[in-house]
Amino acid sequence: MNSRKSTSAAYILAIFLGGLGAHLFYIGKYKRAVFYLIFCWTYIPLFLGWIDLLFIRKWVMEKNNSIENSPIVPINSHLKAQENRLESKVSIDNGKFIKEKMNKLKLFYNENEIILDKYAHLKTPQHILDDIRNVLHSKKKKLETGYGITFEISYSNSSIDFLKDSIKYAIEEGKPAVHQSLMAYWTTFNQLDKKQKEWYFYWRNQVLHRNYLNTDLSYLILFTYELINYSFNQNAAFNVSMMVRLLEAYKERNSKVEHYLRSWIHDFLIELDEKELAKEWDSTTVRTNSLYDRLLEKSVSLETISITLWKQYINGYRETEFFRANKSKIYKIFKESIPLLREAFEEQGISYMERWFKEVKGTQSNYLFGSAVIGRNISQREYFIETVEIRPTQELYDDVTTLFRLAENVTRIVKGEKRQLKVNEEKLPEGLKERMVDRFSKISASKTRFKKVQDRSSQSEGSKIPQPETENTPQKAFVLDFERIQQLQQESKELQQLFEES
Repeated sequence: MNSRKSTSAAYILAIFLGGLGAHLFYIGKYKRAVFYLIFCWTYIPLFLGWIDLLFIRKWVMEKNNSIENSPIVPINSHLKAQENRLESKVSIDNGKFIKEKMNKLKLFYNENEIILDKYAHLKTPQHILDDIRNVLHSKKKKLETGYGITFEISYSNSSIDFLKDSIKYAIEEGKPAVHQSLMAYWTTFNQLDKKQKEWYFYWRNQVLHRNYLNTDLSYLILFTYELINYSFNQNAAFNVSMMVRLLEAYKERNSKVEHYLRSWIHDFLIELDEKELAKEWDSTTVRTNSLYDRLLEKSVSLETISITLWKQYINGYRETEFFRANKSKIYKIFKESIPLLREAFEEQGISYMERWFKEVKGTQSNYLFGSAVIGRNISQREYFIETVEIRPTQELYDDVTTLFRLAENVTRIVKGEKRQLKVNEEKLPEGLKERMVDRFSKISASKTRFKKVQDRSSQSEGSKIPQPETENTPQKAFVLDFERIQQLQQESKELQQLFEES
């Protein structure tokens, strides 16, 4: 019988007639039921019948699902079988009945319009179809007790349920619906509520007709899962073409689309042994560091790069008393000297980026599809991708360290300090120190607000006017040191800039 089973009825049969296997006959577990009936004279079936109470709800649900979804076969085969049955049916009304039914069974989208020319030759290997079929029918697992008794345990999981649901809903055309939010990495049809399902089927229908509506990434990933698992359509040419179209349509809207689909398209083609086609989607992994990225970003304003990024490349520097007193000024001169250093390198035909960084190529092992594929025997199929890592060179450390020490020396010269640090200036382009001194000395001189123009003469014509007699008491003259005030203001300003940049 193919009518739905009642959980309550199954429980009643198990409680009162469990030793005879009545509940098992009711839900269609005939082999187990016969075993109970044969050994009903012992206490074993009675004992097992009470244990069955723990599994009856699950068994009834599985039975009802199998009734609703039966037969569960790949969708293309399902359609073909129905077509064959309809063709053999006696025509009614001059064949109008058969024609109407056949039209309903046709795909609601044009498969050929989706398939791209470069993938039109792809065929789905038989072993993939066999793997899918085995997953769909692997409902029972045998357990040997060692005493001549064998148990069959029925089981199900979300992966198998996803395949079944995907095949069942493959002919769901969908009706106009409103977008429903969905934020989930791995989602199945069971986790979608009614409105989310309605939107998904409508959105899927639209993209199949090349109308790419805005939607959450989770819906797009769900459709991609259907494609890479061959549960929506068994044609490999269609599946890979559809993924390519999704990638092109949505990569500008969501950056994660390219990350996921590019990798899965590559793996899909590798599984089909289409290595040449897969090369187009084999993206090389590039690892950089923060200074490299910032140098590219700030190529026209290198002096604005934060000192905190440079500090990690300064080796063996010990702070001096002068440095602690003039830290902000030294940082400022160092940062503003970076463009001068670049200019000096360019004059010698040297690219500072090529001098400071190098590419180190390697390989990284990956597995096909990760955990996105269900049932197919590819979990251990390993392949390798190329990697490129941008690493700093020793020249970067040497140049930055030398320039930083040189920046302190230039600061000492500007401040009138005679003592200098020992710096190996040969590591840097010739004449760089002179450029720095010339530039920052002029800047310092231009900031002097008051200048002495001319001494006033105390000479005058005629006799001097007699001055009143006063006691010779020493008095201290009040004098403003404008240069010192200006210096303190400038250092305060530079210190504020330093905090803003860091």
